[in-house]
Amino acid sequence: MATPFKLSDDPSQRDLVGFAVMYTMSFAVIATSELMRRFCGVPSHITRKIIHVGAGLCVLFVISLFDHWQYAIIPHTSFIVVNAAVRRWKILKSMEPPNAKSWGTVYFCISVSSLFFLVCAKTYNDGLKWTVPQYVYLTGIMAMTLGDAFAAIIGERFGKRRHYVPVDQESNATSCKTYEGSAACFVAIFLGTLMVGWICSVDAWADAFVCATVGTFFEAISPWGTDNLTVPFSVCSVMYAVRM
Repeated sequence: MATPFKLSDDPSQRDLVGFAVMYTMSFAVIATSELMRRFCGVPSHITRKIIHVGAGLCVLFVISLFDHWQYAIIPHTSFIVVNAAVRRWKILKSMEPPNAKSWGTVYFCISVSSLFFLVCAKTYNDGLKWTVPQYVYLTGIMAMTLGDAFAAIIGERFGKRRHYVPVDQESNATSCKTYEGSAACFVAIFLGTLMVGWICSVDAWADAFVCATVGTFFEAISPWGTDNLTVPFSVCSVMYAVRM
């Protein structure tokens, strides 16, 4: 009997096109951000978030690009290794975190791959369609993608009132959280959930408030890039409990 965890004998033409599109989009986002840093003077804390948002939005295309989930999961899983290498050897300044303790880019890909596997895998067996499992998955990913990015950008630019400042005792580095950043996080997750609901034809107004509340809380208490794990898993868990 076939198992849902076994790779198909051969990828379909659609799967191959999906590979080409996903890797092209991903590397294009990274290359554009690096060029912006080098030639336009865009600071690395902004280019990191451009990559963060670009990579997260690419996730929206996965479900519609591939015929088999086993192949759809490969691009994001492979970037766990790529991002770890970039982070370890500081290959791209545009992706460098503000402190040595953050491995957020790696956590991002771990979250995308593992949540896709846990929530979406079985739905691929009967053909691609927008279903509740994909909705659950995408709410978690969009919460991480938009909430974390706007919390950082608004918090760094306008944040005045700090509510959480974890300190790395070895390097004396901080990872400040501000009320202004948290407010931006709440709004971004709320709107992101509504966007996912519109894509998946789900009435998401109540879900948007729940996702924004849960996601903002975990973003606020998670230092050193760990919000790329806590936010998507917490939001996805809540939506799974509500919708599944």
